[in-house]
Amino acid sequence: MRRCILSIWLLTCFAFTSCAQKEANIWYFSHSGLDFNYKPPRVLTNSKINGFEGTASIADTLGNLLFYTDGDTVWNRFHEKMQGGMGIGGYHSYSCPSAPLIVRLPNSYRYYYVFTATESDPPPLEADEVRYSIIDIEQNGGKGRVISQRNVLVKNSAEKIAAVLHGNKRDVWIAVKQNRTDTLFIFKLTPNGLSTTIIKNKTYRDSLYNTGQMKFSPNGKYLALGSIGVPNINLRSVYLYNFDSYSGTLNNERKIMVGSYGIEFSPNSRYLYLSNIYQIPISKISKVYYLDSTMYIGKNPAPYPMQLAPDGKLYIRTNDSFLHVVKYPNLEGKNCGFKYKEQAIYIKKNMFFSHIGIPVFLASYFQSEAFNVATKCIGEPVNFMLGDAYETDSIYWDFGDTASGSSNYSKIKGDVTHQYSKYGVYYPRLIIFSAGVADTFIHKISFTDPMPNFEADNVCENDTIRFKNTSSELVGMLQFNWRFGDGENSTLKSPSHFYKIGGVSQTYNVTLTSTMNNGCKDSITKPVTVNANPVSDFTYIKNKNRVDFKATQAGNTIYHWTFGNGDSASNNKDYSYSYPLSGKYLACLKVINADACSSLTCKEVSVTAGIANIKKHNGIKVYPNPNAGSFEVEIENPSKEVNIEVYDLLGNQIKNSQVYHHATKYNIEIKVAKGVYLIRVQNESSVFLGRIMVNH
Repeated sequence: MRRCILSIWLLTCFAFTSCAQKEANIWYFSHSGLDFNYKPPRVLTNSKINGFEGTASIADTLGNLLFYTDGDTVWNRFHEKMQGGMGIGGYHSYSCPSAPLIVRLPNSYRYYYVFTATESDPPPLEADEVRYSIIDIEQNGGKGRVISQRNVLVKNSAEKIAAVLHGNKRDVWIAVKQNRTDTLFIFKLTPNGLSTTIIKNKTYRDSLYNTGQMKFSPNGKYLALGSIGVPNINLRSVYLYNFDSYSGTLNNERKIMVGSYGIEFSPNSRYLYLSNIYQIPISKISKVYYLDSTMYIGKNPAPYPMQLAPDGKLYIRTNDSFLHVVKYPNLEGKNCGFKYKEQAIYIKKNMFFSHIGIPVFLASYFQSEAFNVATKCIGEPVNFMLGDAYETDSIYWDFGDTASGSSNYSKIKGDVTHQYSKYGVYYPRLIIFSAGVADTFIHKISFTDPMPNFEADNVCENDTIRFKNTSSELVGMLQFNWRFGDGENSTLKSPSHFYKIGGVSQTYNVTLTSTMNNGCKDSITKPVTVNANPVSDFTYIKNKNRVDFKATQAGNTIYHWTFGNGDSASNNKDYSYSYPLSGKYLACLKVINADACSSLTCKEVSVTAGIANIKKHNGIKVYPNPNAGSFEVEIENPSKEVNIEVYDLLGNQIKNSQVYHHATKYNIEIKVAKGVYLIRVQNESSVFLGRIMVNH
């Protein structure tokens, strides 16, 4: 079975946040920060901010820092003060719980708006106002420059700014609360800039020395305003409104009878969190709502700011050295996983000044996805889970798998499964219909084959097979498991293996399984054959100097005989050979079969070549005889090729001279001990056999 990894990445650009999933991945606040490109997030210690409350930072779509600000000064990605980036907010602009706020210009990755607010009711050195500045991130060699600053939006700052996507998924609503009035201003940021049309909503009336966060819900359906009185933090209340993300209007005011500086929604927009710390199901909040003990989920020493993060968790800043964590903010009650200091992240703290700042972002960055995909390896059903952050009238699933025919589509209003049968990249779509409006969401699903493969040659018996692993390394590090088909295994990348076949050819199915780091597997099986060697045994029958050799096994491709005296013969299963001289010889048979496997058998053969068998040949003379190791061979009618051999009486060859010209005399010299030696002269088909005496 072939299995593979499933990797999922958000692809669609139908919505603003779909192309901005990592823009909130870098947080900077007083003397510290977090990098959510890592899991768990990595603590940053190079922040230049020394502000008291709200901060803001922004990254590009890959999660790389662009710039950050405390509301008065802007630092670029190199932690240098940006050109034109000083004094953008004004006096005490670094002391607002919901400001500054950075919003990218819709349909642009070049221009960014920074909304700032001065502290409400500051000393008479400067008016308390909400302002905005514009940054061109491409200027100054990519370090950015503030090209417009301190543009007034609203006079009388209530320290509350919030932003959320327009219902068209492109434009952005900017909400600004005015102090000491009952007015909430709504501005629309479009690709052309801030719209000249300003929407005014009636809310509660702020009073002197009142502060707290203001947040949109991630799905854009609610707006909550926190508040506490100073110095009595128990004064004031939290207000909740329904928000129409198409018209920019508020309705259905609800008053929660408790003060809270920090507020935040769950990613699925079903719960409102107060930093005291309470979790309130939004569906239960009435016009005038009193908390009960069931809403209390854990201890928190002070009602400080809260912020959702890209990892789906909710972080709470307190005046200590920690960021405290609500681990599962979408789960109800104590299932949300909050315990004071448990799961908390240690951050650097300024010992000389109290800092409770935490960045604020466009709320839509943190909305639960419309649907999630849960599976890991092919060969399993892919689970498509409908998110709970959207209200739907009907839905339409398109799994992007046209080869599956009608099963590629579903109208089930809930979780569904689909089986993909081929490797590749798929783009499943979910279309949500609500109130006559259709929203489309797309995921990318990649089934990547680890592509296990190997090479191995068939071998002969008693040889070792060497397996060459040719699996692709483009998918990352792999673990390997070999099954050799004979009950043996290996985890080496390219192992060698020896098979015991007992003289009978065998074919084995070898399986290589490649396993990725996440446990997903793919395998491939190939046959390898170990061929038996042929039988090279033979028998023989002697008759004086003639030996009849007979191979035991028939049907082989090649038979090669060697007779121990330099003579040989090939391609004859059986062969008769006459030894010219007496002696003991090591005769051998090498056999090669159709699989190119070979075997060699050698046996000692003793023969006697009597004097009567030595024939004289007219026309050939050997002289002098006896001699001192040097003599002449005279041939009356020499052929083109003459072969002269000298042997001792045991059959060992002393001399072998082959000449290729028509000479009639040849001088032969041998360096041997005193004794009798045999000479053999072959002239074409004529053979002369004789004896010479060496007498020094």
